[in-house]
Amino acid sequence: MMDTSHNTKLTGPEITGLWTQYQSDSLNLRVNTYMYNNLEAESDDIKEIFKDAIATSEKNLSQIESIFKKRRVSCSPRLYFT
Repeated sequence: MMDTSHNTKLTGPEITGLWTQYQSDSLNLRVNTYMYNNLEAESDDIKEIFKDAIATSEKNLSQIESIFKKRRVSCSPRLYFT
């Protein structure tokens, strides 16, 4: 079988897209966790929706962190001043 593993560098737009998604999922995780912990709904269906949203955000964050570590992209933003 042919080895199809590649270690190509991410382009600027790809890094930007991943970083934007990382920020979005980070916010979603915090908001959904807060909502889940403070929810006073009687319906278990609503709590289940928040649990699923939390799990999805955690999975996405883990995958993006893995991509950044594999490609040696820093997860901390740098500010440049001229």
